[in-house]
Amino acid sequence: MKVLLISDVHANLHALQAVDNAEPDVDLTLFAGDMVDFGYFPHEVIEWFRSRNCICVAGNHDREIVALARSDHARPEEGCAPSYAQYNLSRMTGRDLDYLAALPDDATFEIDGISYYMTHYAGDDMQQEDR
Repeated sequence: MKVLLISDVHANLHALQAVDNAEPDVDLTLFAGDMVDFGYFPHEVIEWFRSRNCICVAGNHDREIVALARSDHARPEEGCAPSYAQYNLSRMTGRDLDYLAALPDDATFEIDGISYYMTHYAGDDMQQEDR
């Protein structure tokens, strides 16, 4: 089985397409978080992952965009330029936000009889003894 492991795309569709072109024949894609923030194509990046056979986990930027959407700061203050996060949020649909919100913090899976564990980060709020 050919597996592609990627992480930290940060809404950079052009980089994601370059990886896709370099490795077109994968059986499974693993994504270790941070689909959005910093780049200009959050919707397209989310659609790319949604349309493929992927195991994905949330990254801290994915969680931060969802939190921003639920806050009073989703739009920039009048007269101020948007942050990357606010810009990304403006380019996303409700379906995109739902997709990000539903991403698990971690995943355990088996490939060719070997078990794997994947997470983006292990912050203070995660209980390491449970891993």
